[in-house]
Amino acid sequence: MQRVSLSKSEKAVFKRIYTHGNADGIDMPKSVRRRAFLRLKELGYVSGSVNYDEIVNAKITPDGDAYFEENPNLRNPFRWEIITAVATSITTLIAIAAFVMGLVACGVL
Repeated sequence: MQRVSLSKSEKAVFKRIYTHGNADGIDMPKSVRRRAFLRLKELGYVSGSVNYDEIVNAKITPDGDAYFEENPNLRNPFRWEIITAVATSITTLIAIAAFVMGLVACGVL
């Protein structure tokens, strides 16, 4: 299962529903908790409904259970594109520096 980037509030709501079966008792504004729940519901990890700012009948779906079992710490995915871009840039700079130093050593420059 592919990892998904979750905010701190989404992680807190997800963990709370997974462990306690409800989203009550989290120290965050109700509107933030509601938005986090709705995002998790959009991803298919939880089910339930929202009545004003209260979350009602919150449950983990089979997809949410599988995601939590595979990624219990809810770590966000690692962005390999950034590492690849930095490594490519460093390698290119080293190659250019070696080329220039070679030209200087040969007496061309």
